[in-house]
Amino acid sequence: MSAVRRARLSFLRTADRRHVQVAVVVAVILAVAFSSLLPFAGAPDDNAAATTATRQAIPAKRLVGPTELPVPPATDAQSRAVLAANDRVGPIRHGGGDRRLVALTFDDGPGPYTGRVLAILRRTNTPATFFQVGKNVEADPNPAHATALLQRVAIGDHTYTHRSLAAMDVGGQRDEILSTAATMEAHGERPPRLFRPPYGAFNQDTEALMAQRGMALILWSIDSEDYARPGVERIVGNVVSAATPGAIVLMHDGGGDRSQTVKALPKIIRRLRARGYGLVTVPELLLRDPPRRKDQHVAVAPPGVGQGAG
Repeated sequence: MSAVRRARLSFLRTADRRHVQVAVVVAVILAVAFSSLLPFAGAPDDNAAATTATRQAIPAKRLVGPTELPVPPATDAQSRAVLAANDRVGPIRHGGGDRRLVALTFDDGPGPYTGRVLAILRRTNTPATFFQVGKNVEADPNPAHATALLQRVAIGDHTYTHRSLAAMDVGGQRDEILSTAATMEAHGERPPRLFRPPYGAFNQDTEALMAQRGMALILWSIDSEDYARPGVERIVGNVVSAATPGAIVLMHDGGGDRSQTVKALPKIIRRLRARGYGLVTVPELLLRDPPRRKDQHVAVAPPGVGQGAG
């Protein structure tokens, strides 16, 4: 056998051994990989079932916040004014009365009439405060972004379902308040500093929650009675005739037919200004005309007794 042939046979034997070695290594790797996958046999179906169950467990509409949302820091003058007023006077029905200022407020929105109210406020350059119902914000969040239409608009919390808080335990009240706060923040609003209880009904648990959250409990001193739809001139008269320095006016942009409120609003604005009143948001009222201590702990009537619809 020639030297060349012996060299060729030697090379082929070496190559064959290397191929066998590579094949063995590859087989081992594949076996290990396959065995590692065996415990997960059927995993795609199980994960799909778990995902379906999770989706079914999530409420279709209600956005409930965590048990305790972090308390937002006071980063601006108006927030600090709210906190100071809350510590000093408790439930707030009006300002101190030292300046001719009036705060217009609107409850129960957003709704079909919210955009029309905002358009009037923008046209007349009038600040106002809106107390929004969480489920309404979730159903139609666009009107909630009032700051896009008017810079001097304040947004407050008016519970998630508009249920009376007076008969609820502290856990139920916390859920109503925090669910709305979470919904508002999810739709781009700032954490609410203001809270208005539906029907003006609250108790000591409500006040304790306000203190924990750094929020002010805002009521009103003038009830326009627009929820009863008494006529445009009656609504105007209810507001203008009762106006005093520091007044907080209750009106509504949601919760029903508010066409009379929309028609009455320009007249209310015009007549209040003609009498020398400046119109402000509730935080501006607290900042410029702080409530007095004597306004603290006024007796609360049951829902519907001596109170507006809220």
